[in-house]
Amino acid sequence: MKLVLRKNALYFECPAQHCGTVRVPIQGSPAWKWNGSLDKPTITPSVKITWNFGEPPNTTHNCCHFNVTEGFIQFHADCTHELKGQRVPMSDVTERFLDFIKSDEA
Repeated sequence: MKLVLRKNALYFECPAQHCGTVRVPIQGSPAWKWNGSLDKPTITPSVKITWNFGEPPNTTHNCCHFNVTEGFIQFHADCTHELKGQRVPMSDVTERFLDFIKSDEA
């Protein structure tokens, strides 16, 4: 299993450093489309996560932008991390991750 469905959202771990847990809503607004597979998921459209580290004037803008297709993550060229431009398989869900998701729902 590559992702978890909880409360109308998909959860999975992004393998890029500093990105962490990704939550993708599949109902409501905005909503992504999902092929229904937990093992070889495809999610559309792309997912883009941005964040800043530091205090001005030393703020660093970071971006993780990717597509999920048949259980693989394709990172776009605008990513600011080590997996920029690469295609990597999604990791299997771990017990630790499931525990984290359960605590996040409380």
